[in-house]
Amino acid sequence: MSEIERPEHVNNLYHALRVPRRRYVIDVVAETTDEHMSVSDLSEEVGALEEGIPVGTVSRSKYKSIYASLLQTHLPLLAGLDVIEYNDDRNTVSRGLRLEQTATLLESSRSLLSESTR
Repeated sequence: MSEIERPEHVNNLYHALRVPRRRYVIDVVAETTDEHMSVSDLSEEVGALEEGIPVGTVSRSKYKSIYASLLQTHLPLLAGLDVIEYNDDRNTVSRGLRLEQTATLLESSRSLLSESTR
């Protein structure tokens, strides 16, 4: 049985995905063409998604709140699930081994939800 098929891994992944901020992190990292993304840039993009505003217009206080929560909670958790790679020395994020699978799972879930609300 592969690790992705183990019930505890599936449970941990679904637990991680229940938080919108983590889903935004996955969306942003999956869409970037850069090999590495700074946590600062990631915080700006996540803030823009959360607020529904253009990147670069996130308030300083919102940015600081997102930045701190990414560093302290969300990035280590997603890295532990191999969804992203997080380099805390350089404050960068890159694609993890399971990013594509997880992004596909998110997209499938969103498609199912949008179909059920029609």
